[in-house]
Amino acid sequence: MTFKNLFVIFCPVAVMTFCTPVHSGEVAQQISVQEILAKVVGNTIEFQNDAKDRVRFYFDRDGNAYGSSRANGKFVDAWQIRFGNNLCLVSDDPQKSGCVTVFLPKKGLIEFHRRDGILEGPFKLLLGKPGS
Repeated sequence: MTFKNLFVIFCPVAVMTFCTPVHSGEVAQQISVQEILAKVVGNTIEFQNDAKDRVRFYFDRDGNAYGSSRANGKFVDAWQIRFGNNLCLVSDDPQKSGCVTVFLPKKGLIEFHRRDGILEGPFKLLLGKPGS
């Protein structure tokens, strides 16, 4: 599962609740590589795909992003920092890979801004790994 897939697969089901075009005048600021490593890596993003499906991604310090959802089960992709300060998910399937800039609009929330202008989120940013 990738950032691109969050929009392609999950957001149409969510009726654009989580993914919208980025508008000018946003207050949130893009975070740096150091902030991604300190505030995102080692933590989990979570969102409700629909009434029955909660989706989670845990960004492990080992370079893997561990995901789970009722619809897709468990999955693993790699995460990397590329293009300066973009957080990227890398999958064996290039169509499931993608990079985003990361924003933390307020405590406990995270947004991903795609290169095509689509905003993914805000999603919950949970401390640590689910179930631990």
